[in-house]
Amino acid sequence: MPSKSLLHVSKIIRNGDQAGHYRKQSIGAVDIKRVMQYVSERKEVIRAHENPEYLSKLGIDIAVGTANFTGPKEVAVGTEKYSAKRIVIATGSRARKLNIEGLETVASYDNETIFGMTTLPKNFVFIGGGPINIELGQAFARLGSNVTILQASDRILDTEDPEISELMKTVLEDEDISILCNSKVQRIEDGRVIFAVAGKKHSPIPADAVFVGIGRVPNTESLDLEIAKIAVDARGAIVTNKFLQTTNKHVLAVGDVAGRHMFTHAAEMQAIAVLRNLFNPIKKAYDSVGINWTTFTDPEVSTFGLSRAELKIRNKEFKSIKVPLSDDDRSITEDSIKGYLQLYINKKGYILGGTMIGARAGEISSEIITMMVNGIPLKAALKK
Repeated sequence: MPSKSLLHVSKIIRNGDQAGHYRKQSIGAVDIKRVMQYVSERKEVIRAHENPEYLSKLGIDIAVGTANFTGPKEVAVGTEKYSAKRIVIATGSRARKLNIEGLETVASYDNETIFGMTTLPKNFVFIGGGPINIELGQAFARLGSNVTILQASDRILDTEDPEISELMKTVLEDEDISILCNSKVQRIEDGRVIFAVAGKKHSPIPADAVFVGIGRVPNTESLDLEIAKIAVDARGAIVTNKFLQTTNKHVLAVGDVAGRHMFTHAAEMQAIAVLRNLFNPIKKAYDSVGINWTTFTDPEVSTFGLSRAELKIRNKEFKSIKVPLSDDDRSITEDSIKGYLQLYINKKGYILGGTMIGARAGEISSEIITMMVNGIPLKAALKK
């Protein structure tokens, strides 16, 4: 949520800069302290319903501290022990650390620490090319930093279709963001990032600050899962079945710690599925068909259902429909024609998946997702 507040401010600034074309006077530099103050204020508004005091008022008992299993159905917090017929693990995840020489010599941030920033970096290097790096990289470029994004793989946003990656790379480069793929960071020395591109030495890049976004690690280390006979996979995520049960049938896991879709709304959907099954004798498997995700860049990237690659792996027949925003009147009038809507439908006209890249894509695509989840054919949207 803090990142979305920062993105909101950066978009206001971008719009102001673009409005300069119609102004007679220039606009001043950004005050990063005021920006971060706004982010903090928005966070506190949201936190009003997400803290121990609020939950206690709802009649929920709260124990604050490090928890660990002491048996198959027992958890300890400090000196207190709690037993239950069912236990739910929802410990989330944290940013994966980058172990390179010299990282401590520059200001280094991740998704948790960046919102305490008090000085806007002149030269800001983002290590990693996933959604959070792309979102924040664009935001800080708009705030006034010289941004470079170093991606280890051959393209940014590499979980999206290649066409999306290429379009977003073009959009970001048009905003003077430097993107170098196939990059391997070696060390930081004398305020410069030393790295290679495709195995070949590259000129060092000056860095007043570095943002590290190279994936996430499930928070399981302190839980003593082996005592409760709970298995984890190679990534350290808790293994769960279709009902979100762990290898200990008394314990369930939801959210990032279960390693499925690492999104806030996915954790909420999983929690709803668990609660439903706890109070219903007829158990229902967790269904992720409605999961979608949005990368809140400008333009936004909203992806839902099955991708083209997944459809081919599953040997599903499908037809692809693509509508460029350059043909849309609203997009033309708002100067937001960079993007398109891509849909994959079966022979009966039902939506199997797709992606929209464009202004407010996360909101606009919600209607399409509703149709997909509820089995409404595409032709229903064409009825007058």
